Amino acid sequence: VFGPYALAVWVGDFRGSSRGQVVGIASAAPLFFDIARAVIARERPEDLLQPKALTLNLSRSVACSDTGDIANPYCPARESVWLIPGVSPVKPTNIYRRLLVNKTTGLLACRFAAGKTEHRVLEFWPSDLTEVFSLAGIRKAPPPAWEPGCAQASARASAPPRIVSPSKASGFRVRDGADNRLPLRAALDGSAHAAFWFVGDTPLGRAAPSETVFWPMTRGKHVIRVVDDAGNADSRLVLVE
Repeated sequence: VFGPYALAVWVGDFRGSSRGQVVGIASAAPLFFDIARAVIARERPEDLLQPKALTLNLSRSVACSDTGDIANPYCPARESVWLIPGVSPVKPTNIYRRLLVNKTTGLLACRFAAGKTEHRVLEFWPSDLTEVFSLAGIRKAPPPAWEPGCAQASARASAPPRIVSPSKASGFRVRDGADNRLPLRAALDGSAHAAFWFVGDTPLGRAAPSETVFWPMTRGKHVIRVVDDAGNADSRLVLVE
């Protein structure tokens, strides 16, 4: 950091392989100082030493401490956070939900029954975060299942699946002699138990939460769609050359 500038220089192999002869102090550092000196030579030194005061476009909000999302009424712990208006994500957390539970069976209920059901705040961690917790040795108990006949209530209460592979705006190329399978993966709501994949109208397979399905790519434009067992869906347009 010098004056009003923050400068970062990286020198390396974009393929990720090791290059023992490329060392930061010998490769990146000289380039860093060359750039910094060029900026200083072009601009007035006093401006670099005494930068003008900046007006930060920030606002305060309240987030759910363990999710990072904007707090809803059911978060057990909250904290004040800084946001950049119009830039920072501001969706309320959907992890904590207040739902009806059958006091006898422990199942989620879609209808109130006096003396038989009660409202409880439950945790619905998506499958991608559940996997991260598991790798860290933290077990997140799955939420209760729904009572029979509650398909509509289940669909309304759950978050739709979110395709994480392939990423948006990705293009792919089929190469002779290569493994041309495209990994398909989705983050499912905590209440979902299965994902069903389609390429166009053709069923591709069923997957458990956090499981990867592989599609042998073919050239053209394709709509890849995932549907969870509650009927919620997400889709993505993929171009294969």
